[in-house]
Amino acid sequence: MSRPMQNLLLVALTLLAGCFPTLYTDAPLGEPARFEAGDWNGLWLDGDGRLSRMQVGVPDTKDFAVATDNWRECDARQAGPWDDVRWGEVRRYGEWYFPESCESRLATGKACEYWLILRRKGEVLSLHTPDEVRIRRLLDEGKVPGRIELLPSDGRQKERVVLNPQTDDQYRHLFNPETGAFPERSFLAIRLPTELDPCSKQSK
Repeated sequence: MSRPMQNLLLVALTLLAGCFPTLYTDAPLGEPARFEAGDWNGLWLDGDGRLSRMQVGVPDTKDFAVATDNWRECDARQAGPWDDVRWGEVRRYGEWYFPESCESRLATGKACEYWLILRRKGEVLSLHTPDEVRIRRLLDEGKVPGRIELLPSDGRQKERVVLNPQTDDQYRHLFNPETGAFPERSFLAIRLPTELDPCSKQSK
């Protein structure tokens, strides 16, 4: 893609949720995440060798994230073209981050949906999709609590797993990188050291 960080921040893909394998839950996952500018701002290099600049909201707002391919522009908000991404509620469990997708849950009883999540390990970000076979296996093995729902379909029986609220031990099974629900890595980006960012010299 021409804008790797746009992909990373789920700008376009969130509009296509129905096309992806999905993890369904009765309650939001994890706890609200907080984003400190110093932990995220800077240059990010993707797996194709392309650079982007990321900038998140200052500590008193934390309500926007900007990504631009014009990485030489020190204020990503002025770089243009850029993406102003209203993250809304982003939740976290350990090194895993997931955008909130439970807006109508209390009013409609509709399950929360997670089809893409981020994993940050040190200065490496990866984008993951759920594996519905593994989710069913985790349920069948009793490692996570949940239920099977039958869905209306055009003559064919279709099922989905809906997970109940998780304990810490169950979260560890759910997010285990080798055996958990999100094994597939579809995108990778690395934050470069500050000394490689020309903008860091301007701020001194």
